[in-house]
Amino acid sequence: MRELYDIYATVRIGECTYQFADKIDTDDFSARIERDGERIRLIVEPLATGYFDTLAITARADIGKADRVFLNGYQSWTDSREYETNEKMTGIDHIPKALVRKYNFDKYGDYNFVSYSDRAGDFHGFTYGYIRQGDELSLVGSLNERDGFTLIRVLSSDNEVSFEKDCEGKLYSGEFTALDIALLGGSEEQVFDRFFELSGIKCCEAKPLKGYTSWYRHYQDISEDKLLHDLEGIVEAGGMDIFQIDDGYQKGVGDWLKIDSSKFPHGMKYVSDKIHEQGLLSGLWLAPFVVEKNSYIFRHR
Repeated sequence: MRELYDIYATVRIGECTYQFADKIDTDDFSARIERDGERIRLIVEPLATGYFDTLAITARADIGKADRVFLNGYQSWTDSREYETNEKMTGIDHIPKALVRKYNFDKYGDYNFVSYSDRAGDFHGFTYGYIRQGDELSLVGSLNERDGFTLIRVLSSDNEVSFEKDCEGKLYSGEFTALDIALLGGSEEQVFDRFFELSGIKCCEAKPLKGYTSWYRHYQDISEDKLLHDLEGIVEAGGMDIFQIDDGYQKGVGDWLKIDSSKFPHGMKYVSDKIHEQGLLSGLWLAPFVVEKNSYIFRHR
């Protein structure tokens, strides 16, 4: 595990911000950092029932230029991948507002409540992530997400890693564990198996699958010709198990059985058969409980 050092906690209540490296006692709360070989915790005890504005741990870590950084996205629409340490995470500020409204980009991901820096090497995600050095991973992962998601930031240029609990609107009383972070090192299989074990999750005995989804390449602008072109490239590159057709095949959001024949003149089975012919599993995205006002089902049902 890549060693974390210069560790300190930040606790903020209203206008008062406290930072400490070991423990602290104030008129409002007491708190301490606990560290063992695999975990680091922030334990807080308010002296009276109340709210906290910030509960965070920050540390230093030596991050090399050749390392790769992965941080789990907020939801399935979030672009989650390994970054080179000199890359930038992009939000939606660069997308024309007309396209944002058309495709509802601001309704996906964390764009409305997490700031996206224009600084190279400033990455963020939720719950877990890792820094990869070759085949070795240093994984950090929250073990107490039931009380609120944990925002993880990595500032590679500053060799800094931070963990912040979403505590907005939560009323605290009595001693509680604000943050409980696993710190694990090893191969990909080793660190994730151990993370699941510490989380109380039984690992599934299943073959890992890799796949393609049309969403991150085309969003809703898909067609039979585009997908078959992508299928050809996927087969040529090799290594994939699933080819998923995402949003955009239907006439309207909610009309999942009404196929847009101008995009798919031969129907969906035709494309699915082409996928199967290449030895891949075909997938189809839908959201059965989502409809838009211009859909047939909304207007007639």
